[in-house]
Amino acid sequence: MHLILLILDKIGPINKLYSRLDNVINANRKYIVVSDLVCLGTEVKIVKNLIQFVGGKYLGNVSIIKTETLTPQDIKKKDSTLAVFSITKENNRELNFNISTNLEYFTNE
Repeated sequence: MHLILLILDKIGPINKLYSRLDNVINANRKYIVVSDLVCLGTEVKIVKNLIQFVGGKYLGNVSIIKTETLTPQDIKKKDSTLAVFSITKENNRELNFNISTNLEYFTNE
């Protein structure tokens, strides 16, 4: 596909960058963020901001798995994340997927 791959690893609640961003992100180049799992989107937002800070063009995000904690009417702007598979309120129980979001309300009974 003649694409140049750039890997930013360890992006999350605590992130450390060991090199200068302008050495790896080029101004005016287009970027698509590829993720293994998107939950609340924090990591995608961090990488999007890094790309745009240096002058790159963020096109969107694609992931293998996406957790959908919001309903379409709760989303104010267009969602730019595409996923191969989504975990939703309807399928999370059969997948035995537990996460502390509004996918499922847990009680201490």
